[in-house]
Amino acid sequence: MYEWYPSECCPKNYPIELVSASFIAADSSEVSIPGKSVINNGWGEIGSTYLIEPEQKPLPSSLDIQWFSYRENKFYGGHFDLDESRIRQLFEQGYTSRDDLKKQQFDRILVGLAPRGGVSIWVKGEWTTILVQQFKASEISVNWGDFTEGLPTPRAAYVRGQLETFLDDAALATLKDSSFQIPNYWMDVYPKTYNWQPKMVTKLQLSHTTASYFDGEKDLLLPAELSLGKTPRALPESISVYWTDSLGQSRGAEIKFSLTEWLAAIALIGKDSTQAMNLQIEIGNTGSVVGVFLSNATQVTQFKKVEISRF
Repeated sequence: MYEWYPSECCPKNYPIELVSASFIAADSSEVSIPGKSVINNGWGEIGSTYLIEPEQKPLPSSLDIQWFSYRENKFYGGHFDLDESRIRQLFEQGYTSRDDLKKQQFDRILVGLAPRGGVSIWVKGEWTTILVQQFKASEISVNWGDFTEGLPTPRAAYVRGQLETFLDDAALATLKDSSFQIPNYWMDVYPKTYNWQPKMVTKLQLSHTTASYFDGEKDLLLPAELSLGKTPRALPESISVYWTDSLGQSRGAEIKFSLTEWLAAIALIGKDSTQAMNLQIEIGNTGSVVGVFLSNATQVTQFKKVEISRF
């Protein structure tokens, strides 16, 4: 038995709404994910939270889920067998807390719902998120009146209204672009892993580094673990580096990456998938990020489109 809670997510600007969703354990007990609200929270992020009793419950062995994709105006659903042994292994293994450097247990199982029926399953804690499995749901038929609980608004108008409420301006503009095609990054591109390691070049006293990956995973690395950790890894969407300044104050810098630039760098430096790569981040004595590079034993390329913020 473990203390855990369910939640759901979707890519930002691709809002969804659950019809029904339940994690099912081997003993046939069920833990439902809350529905009846539009989710637009971001890939790998916590959505609804439902504090289900009892706190201690068995880990799930399957997922039964149905949802509506507003961008596609389609319903999807399916029943999927989960890798219960892998989930249990991760719950037993836990992760390191940044606050006290002690072992913490994962406390959430998160399901991500992407366009074209994509389904991802993560285990999640405060500092670490790990992708466990991915599935492909099928398009299904759901009675529209049942879904909207009898709301008289026509389907097209209802969907359009929700999109205008939840999409940002750039995403709304794509609705008028007949050439725009919904991507499948979340299933085809983001989960791919590469043989790279972070490498910090600095004289500052680093305390820890966090990474958020395009595939929804998150990682915490202490200075001694920077050259260790898991490998291969997915590509990072952002990396934050923390240090202590001369006055004993905690400082940091966040580096946000462009997926396009990452893929170009991999095409140049990572052609040989067996060759290790270093993501080298150079930080000056004042805390300014001097440069970010991807290199292997013989080649190096600089990231020029990164967004850097200090805090």
